[in-house]
This record gives sequence, structure tokens and C-alpha cells, in this order.
Amino acid sequence: MPNETRPNETATMQKGRVEDYMTSHPVTLDAFERIPNAVKKLERGGFRHLPVLERGELVGMVSDRDLKAALPYFRAGRWVN
Repeated sequence: MPNETRPNETATMQKGRVEDYMTSHPVTLDAFERIPNAVKKLERGGFRHLPVLERGELVGMVSDRDLKAALPYFRAGRWVN
């Protein structure tokens, strides 16, 4: 039964906290970072999602799919149609 949860697993999950599983010093992207550089950072780290900061404040999340979808429209530092 693949989705079956055992009783002590349920108890552990109920007592657990997000901080027990989070990455305390994540790799981040700057909101003004160039798309090709951001894609490289995702690929080098093996990440699928990264938080985006602007002036040190969290402003969003971006995925590898988001950025790779944008790449065909971004060439040689310019947006193209």
C-alpha cells in the first residue's frame, strides 16, 4: 500500500516543524539577475526552484521551467519576439 502512513510516522509528522527540514542558508537569485546566469545557477546547484530576492527581501520563487521557457525570447542580453 504505497500511500499508507504508519501510526508512528503520523506522530512524528505532527510533532515535526518546518525548521527541522528547511534549508537555513538557501542559494537565492537576485530579481535583477540576468536569465542565462540564473539558469546556470539552477543547473550548477541541481535546483528546480529558487527564492528570488530584491534588496534582501523575498519577492518570489522561480522555477527552472519558468526560466527555460523565457530563454528562447532572450538572446545576447536582449528580449526578442
